[in-house]
Amino acid sequence: MIHELTEKIMANIGLDIDNDFKIVDQDYGNTIMMDKKYLKCSYNIQEPIIGKDDILFNPIMNIKVMEFIFAYFLEKYQLLNQTYIMSYCQMNNTSKETALYVRGTHNTVSYFYKSDTLKYIDIIFRLSGYKNIEFLKKYDGRVR
Repeated sequence: MIHELTEKIMANIGLDIDNDFKIVDQDYGNTIMMDKKYLKCSYNIQEPIIGKDDILFNPIMNIKVMEFIFAYFLEKYQLLNQTYIMSYCQMNNTSKETALYVRGTHNTVSYFYKSDTLKYIDIIFRLSGYKNIEFLKKYDGRVR
């Protein structure tokens, strides 16, 4: 079953699931591929069959998928909002937590998290206009 955070990520990026469980962009109509493989996601209680040409879309548990979808989000965000992102980098604190700093038209910094994927989700939500993202803290340590 699809996780609520994955649903929120997809909604903020404008992604949907087609009849073959493939991830598609709602705005452009294209099927999203990573490393020449289809990203597939569960839908309701149905699970996709993952073959050799597929990757399970589970960004909260797979850092490579999260990093890929974050880069996709930044590209799309820049195009749709006529803005630019110069760079982004990870920041560390003394508690062995990490945050993400995004430099561009609107410099943005995530909260610090133990879970690697949350810093990316944090930035996606911030750039999408979320005013309060404190709710992400409850997932820290529960997702990758």
